[in-house]
Amino acid sequence: MRDKYNRNIEYLRVSVTRNCNLNCIYCMPQNDSDKEKQPLNLGCKNFLTPSEYNSIISEMAQLGIKK
Repeated sequence: MRDKYNRNIEYLRVSVTRNCNLNCIYCMPQNDSDKEKQPLNLGCKNFLTPSEYNSIISEMAQLGIKK
């Protein structure tokens, strides 16, 4: 699988928890002055089932994702 910059993508990051604590750029506030950094509340109420995760990961493997 290739991204828009033609880089080969062989990995997939999947979150299976409601509250992530990895402090990555995807869900943490941009403002560094926040004393207590909390993940952004994206308002998601629908979560994937284990079967849905399995389907997505299987499809991604067919596209060349290795880990």
